[in-house]
Amino acid sequence: MLNYIKLAAGGKTRRFVTDCSLSVGDYGGAGAIGAANINALLELAERAAANSPPVTLSFSDLAKSENGTLELDRPFTAWSFEYWSGGQFHVDPETIAELMSADWLEITGDYGSRQLWVAVEWDEGCETVEALEAYPLIDDGFLSQIEMEWAEEAIGDTVADLSIWAYRRGLERISDWIEANLQERWHTVVERLTIDPVMELSGAYWQTDGMEGEIIAAALAMGRKAAK
Repeated sequence: MLNYIKLAAGGKTRRFVTDCSLSVGDYGGAGAIGAANINALLELAERAAANSPPVTLSFSDLAKSENGTLELDRPFTAWSFEYWSGGQFHVDPETIAELMSADWLEITGDYGSRQLWVAVEWDEGCETVEALEAYPLIDDGFLSQIEMEWAEEAIGDTVADLSIWAYRRGLERISDWIEANLQERWHTVVERLTIDPVMELSGAYWQTDGMEGEIIAAALAMGRKAAK
């Protein structure tokens, strides 16, 4: 779903657009698809040399909008970029100038929340975002890359959990062996046992519950074979 917002200051306005598939975070967003779309749009912006770097605001800043418009030169109680004057917080003039000339915004928040908004004046970027309403993925290649990265990042924690599993069963030597050797053998083991990573909102995990003994046995068998 597309969302629009206007930034207003000094009698001028800028209009930005985003889509629900252009966000990612621990407790919301579009998961790997959102992360992939963000990376694809960042690359598109990088190729468009005329476009400015993103200006970063927080979701709490964005929440100060009224009727779809964020009045930048109106005082509020707090901002990401602020100065104190007349008993209230204001957005500093330099940041207002950056926002009113920005081609895109990066909105950040707690728990890794992140979202991109594109100025409607940037034709290529705006068309790319609006196309997400019909099909919520910019590029399959970016999605594959994100899923691979998240799966790789999850291996270390999974191996540590398996090492603890063995240690708690009195298999201390096997626990040490897992910690030292399993990570490098991981892909071969999970391919043999047909274990796939599970994608979550901002990362992945390997579903090993109930398969700990089978995974460790397969890894040990590989280790013995390699030692011959």
